[in-house]
This record gives sequence, structure tokens and C-alpha cells, in this order.
Amino acid sequence: MAAGREVYKNRIATYADHPYAWSGGLIPDQDQTILTRGRGRRYKLYLEDVKRDLHAFAVLEKRKMAVIARPWRVESVSQSERDVAVAAMVEKQLKNLNMTDVYVGFAGFDGLCYNLLEATLVGRVPAVVDWEVRGEEVVAVGVRSLDPDRVDDWLEGEFPELRILTNTNPVKGEIPPPRSLFAHVYGATELNPKGLGQGTRLWWAVFFKKNGIKFWLDYNERFASPLPKGTYRSGATEEEIATLEKALQQIAQGYGISIPEGMAIELLEAKRAGSFETHESLCRYMDEQMSECVLGETGTTNQSGNGGSRARDQVGNEVRLEIAQADWDLLSATLHRSLVRWIVELNAPGAEIPQVIRDFSEPEDLLSRSERDKNLSETGWELTEQEVAKVYGAGYQRKQSATQPGPRPEQFARRPFPDQVALDQAIGSLTPEQLQSQIEPIVKPMIDLIMGASSYEELLEDLAIAYPQMDDKQLEEALTRAIFAAETWGRLNP
Repeated sequence: MAAGREVYKNRIATYADHPYAWSGGLIPDQDQTILTRGRGRRYKLYLEDVKRDLHAFAVLEKRKMAVIARPWRVESVSQSERDVAVAAMVEKQLKNLNMTDVYVGFAGFDGLCYNLLEATLVGRVPAVVDWEVRGEEVVAVGVRSLDPDRVDDWLEGEFPELRILTNTNPVKGEIPPPRSLFAHVYGATELNPKGLGQGTRLWWAVFFKKNGIKFWLDYNERFASPLPKGTYRSGATEEEIATLEKALQQIAQGYGISIPEGMAIELLEAKRAGSFETHESLCRYMDEQMSECVLGETGTTNQSGNGGSRARDQVGNEVRLEIAQADWDLLSATLHRSLVRWIVELNAPGAEIPQVIRDFSEPEDLLSRSERDKNLSETGWELTEQEVAKVYGAGYQRKQSATQPGPRPEQFARRPFPDQVALDQAIGSLTPEQLQSQIEPIVKPMIDLIMGASSYEELLEDLAIAYPQMDDKQLEEALTRAIFAAETWGRLNP
């Protein structure tokens, strides 16, 4: 053991030694909504009452489907032959999950994920794995998600353990066999291993909305049609009063009536003290609160009558993707430490555990991409045919020009005149030595001044003095001869 290094074999701060934890046995519910409103129904409070509301059901399904709709794959830890083979085996088993008639309603790996994501609502969803030996491979033939009430937590040691409740042991539950029971938990804490889902908040919004609709219906019933009022004379018999009451009921049902002489019926219009929009606003407000709770935004579910906003919808879509990615990260961690790990341990002990990946990348906006490519084209760049097919798909080819190609720029170049040719030949006949001898008397004094100057100011003053004294006679004579030759050629060749 390295010096100064200690290994702790005993765990500290366990559930059992928490001063406020349950002392032992069955751990009670910690969800206050279930405790105060459940009345023994526990998770049915969420699975039935909350999901019965249309808006609550819609946003919950939208959140789950944002995960399920993404394609998935199993990715190996490395590119070694063994790791790749293990990842392929796990992917094959996951693709063949729940493919027999026994598992009707569980619909493969995506169906399993759909059911496990119900933990977002209830807090915890348990599942059991059914194994079979096929040849040399131990296969997970099916994974069945259970009702949240089917399991419970029992404390006997340092931490609570998950047990299956049966008809023979409905309180303490039974300890499951190894690698057979796991649970996806959302919102678990140290004192609440059962988790805490969105249902504990959604239930109140659904409750207020349901009561708001009830009052709204009462309001409509009261003010939608006038109230019939019957008047009978003093001293009317019981039979006459019963006849009048029957007539009033017939009015409410839309029938024609007849009443004895001496009685009267009138319709009373109730005076409205408020507006039905108050009830509608309450219901819509509750819908918005559900959207905020489940999706983190309201732009994609609660558009106002004034229309939508592209910027708002774009932000809402980004929030939706973030929540979907987070939901999958949590579920992927659950599968990694349970089902996927067990498949590897039973078939390839000691191998690295592969990761189940879902692709949450968004497709590129081709309109923005085309504008970018157009701007690049205007600056002189263009895409290759391979890149066009990769970005925009197959079926494109370069457009052919409708006009014949015009003359090349070099075809417009003017033919040189004979005078110019003679002048160029005269200048070209000068040897480098001749040019050096003509330019040296001019340039050498300047180079000497530059080399001897101690500052820029001194150099500028010396150049101003030396410039009139520079010897340019040889260069002047050469230029004079060239000009004379050009003039003579011009006279002889008019």
C-alpha cells in the first residue's frame, strides 16, 4: 500500500444511521400528495387522475415520445475485437426483447423505455428480467415493467432493498433472485428512495382545473337558458300544485305545456354578475402550469390567439431537446448499471460495459446552409459534387449553360505594332553590364549615404544635398538614342 494512503472498507452516512430516517422495516411513502390525497390509492392518483386530463396526458406523452423517437445504438468502449463483439451481442439482445406473445404490449426496447419513462410521472417504475439459456448464450428474452405499487422498500441493513410484493407476502415482500429486478427512479433523495415524480405537482393543477370546469358548467347551465317560474293561487290543491310542477319540468325539457286556470308561468332571466371567461382563464392557466412543469415551456402547447413567435418557438424547441436528452441520460444510466451490465456479466465476464446511445442531433437547416453556400460562391468558392450530395442528397447535377462559351480574354489582346517591336528589341539589346554601368553612378551615392547615416533625419538631409550632383549622363545618353531610333522608325514606316 502506498505511503499515506488509507482504504476505507466501512461506509459512512448510511440510511440506517440517519437521525431522521425510518428505523427499520417497511419504509413509508414520502410523497405528501399521496399522503394527503391518496386515500389508499397511492400511484393510481397519478396514473388515473392526472392522465385522465387531456392536456396533462398530451404533455406527458410529448415528453416521452421526444426520447423514444430518437434512433438508438449500442456503442463499444473501444475498437478492440472483444469490445466490438460484446457491443454487437448486447445490441442484438436489446433488439429482440419482448418478441414473444407473452410480452404483448411491451413492444421491444423502445416499448421498455416508454414504460420506464413513466417514472417521470410517478417517481419509480420497477421491471423484472426474464432469462433463457440459448446454446452458449444467456439471453434476456423479455423485460416486464411492473406497477409501481408492486414493489416496496424494506430496511434491514445499512440501506433499503427493493422487494416484490406478492399475494403470499404483501407487506414485507420477497427478495428477488440476482439480476432479475431493477427500477428506474426519478427524483430520489436520501430519505426518499422511492423517488418523486412530476405527478405530485401535476395532480394539484388537474384538481383545480377539474373544479374550475365544474363551476364553468354550473355557470353555463344557470345562464344559458331562463329559469321557469310557476305561480299558483292561494288555496290550490296538492293535485294542482303537482300539475304545475310537472309543467315546469316540461318547459325545461322543451315540451309544450298546459296548466289549469288561475296558474301562471313566467321565465326569469338571471342577471350575470361576472363572465364565463373567468372560468376559461382559470382552466387555460392550469394548462400552462402543466406545460411549464412537464415541458419547461408553453410555446409549443399553449399558443395565444395572436399567433406564435419564431424566436420563442425556437427557444422552446431547444428546451424540449435539453429535457429529452436529460431524460435519456438518466434512463441510460439505469440500463447501464442493470440490464446491459447483467447481459455482459453473464456472457462475457470481465468485459467492458458498452453504452446505449440515442442520437439527439438536429438536422441541419438547409435554407441557412444554402444561403451560406451562395455567399461562398460569390467570393470564389464552390462545393464539390461529393459535398453537394452529402449535404443536399442525391439527384443533383451541375447545370449546363444555355449559351455558347464566348471568346477567351486573351483573344482580345491587341497585336503589337512594328514600332513597339523595334523599340523593345533596342532596349533588349542592352546587356546587364551596360545597364549596371549606366545606373551605378546614380544609385551608388545613395547607397553610400544610407550606409553612413546615423538617423533618418540625417539621411533625408544628405539625400536632398546629393540629389542635384548625381551623375546621370550615361543613362540620359542611352534614353536619347532610344528615342531617336523610335522617331526615325516612325518616319520611315508611316
